[in-house]
Amino acid sequence: MSIENDTPEEGASLADTLRAELSKAPPPDIPDEVIEDGPARDEVGRFAPKQGEQPQAQPEPIPDQPQGIQPPASWSKEDRAVFATLPPNVQELLSRREREMTADYTRKTQEIADIRRFSDEIRPVFEKNQQLIAHAGASPAQVVDQLLGMYGYSQRDPVGYLKWAAQSLNVDLAQLTQPADEYVDPAFNELRNQLQPLSQQVQSVTQYIQEQQRLQQEQALQQVQSTIETFASEKDASGQPLRPYFEQVKVAMGRLLQPDANGNALATDLQDAYDKATWADPAIRAELQKPKPANDVVKAAKQVAAMNVRSSGMASSEASGSLRDTLRDEMARMR
Repeated sequence: MSIENDTPEEGASLADTLRAELSKAPPPDIPDEVIEDGPARDEVGRFAPKQGEQPQAQPEPIPDQPQGIQPPASWSKEDRAVFATLPPNVQELLSRREREMTADYTRKTQEIADIRRFSDEIRPVFEKNQQLIAHAGASPAQVVDQLLGMYGYSQRDPVGYLKWAAQSLNVDLAQLTQPADEYVDPAFNELRNQLQPLSQQVQSVTQYIQEQQRLQQEQALQQVQSTIETFASEKDASGQPLRPYFEQVKVAMGRLLQPDANGNALATDLQDAYDKATWADPAIRAELQKPKPANDVVKAAKQVAAMNVRSSGMASSEASGSLRDTLRDEMARMR
C-alpha cells in the first residue's frame, strides 16, 4: 500500500500503518562483496551481534528531544515516538505531506469561511424575496444572473434598455412626459364646488369696479386735457392768444404743478404756473419787460373798458371815465 495514494484501514493508527509499510518494504540492496567481507547484518540491514555476544541494549530515543527532522507538533506523543524511529527519507516524506495537508486544510478552511460569510449576507435577501423568486419561476442563481444581465445592458445601452423594459412591461413611454394626476381630497372638491359661484360673483364685481375706475380715470384725464387745451388756446377780444408762450413753458408748468411728498405744489393753478414759468424764463421775461406800443395800450384799454361796460351795465359816459382810468393805470405800469 502506497503512503501517498492508499488509505489506511479504518481504526489503524499512524504507527501501525508505518510498521506495516516498513514490513512490506524490500531489504536494502547491499552488494554481495560487502556482505561477505563485512560484518554480518540482520534481515533489515543492521549489523548483527557476533556469535556468543549479547546485543547491546539501545537507549530509547526521547521523543521530545530534537533529532534531525522534527515530527509535526500536532501529533500525539506516541506518534512522535514512532516518527523518531523512522528513516530520514520517510520522516521527510511524512513531514512534507503533513505540511501540505496542513496548508490545504488552512486554505479550505478559509474558503469555507468566505463561503459562509457570503451565505450569511445573501441568504436574508433570498428569504425576503421568496415570493418574487417563485413568481419568476427560476432558481435564486438564475434570478441573480438575469438581474446582473439587465444591469449590464442598462449600462451599455441605456436607451435600448429603456425601450426593451417598456416593451416588456407594456408601458407607453409617451406617458412619462405627461404630468401625473395629483390626488385631491374629496372634501376639498366639495368646498371648491360650493365656493365657485361666490368666486364668480367676486370676479364680476372686481371687473365692474376696475372698469368704473378706468372710466373715471379716462374722464378725469379728458377733463384735464380739455382744460389745458382751453387754457392754451384762449384768445382775447381781438383774437390774439392770451398765453402766447404756453408751448415754450408747458414742461416747466407741469413741474410747478407737480405736488411734493407733502402734497404741496409751487403753483396753485394753471395761470399761476404760466405766470411763474414765463417769468422764470430769461428770454420770455425780457419780452414781457419791453415797452408796449401805444396802439397795443389803447387796444388793451378798450378791451378792458368793454369788459367793464358789459359786466357793470354802466352808461357810455361812465365807460369813458373808466377807459381814461384804465389808460392811466396802464401807462403808469409801463413806466
